[in-house]
Amino acid sequence: MRQESIENRLSRHDRELNDIRSVIKESMKLHAASERRMTRLEANIERLERAQAKTEATLERFIRSLERGGANGHTKGRRVE
Repeated sequence: MRQESIENRLSRHDRELNDIRSVIKESMKLHAASERRMTRLEANIERLERAQAKTEATLERFIRSLERGGANGHTKGRRVE
């Protein structure tokens, strides 16, 4: 009777260990997928930062052109003094 009880406990322990291993493996897969997504997000953020800087520079040039008159050398519709 005692031997059977020990075997049952060992069998249950083995199943528990296998379940724990399965959870750890799944967690590692999820972590790896998360890392890949994070890498893609970081790359996208860098692209957006570059695009934002370019947009800001273009806007700044546009604003300066308006301050200078912004007619691009054309006088149509404007009074020439």
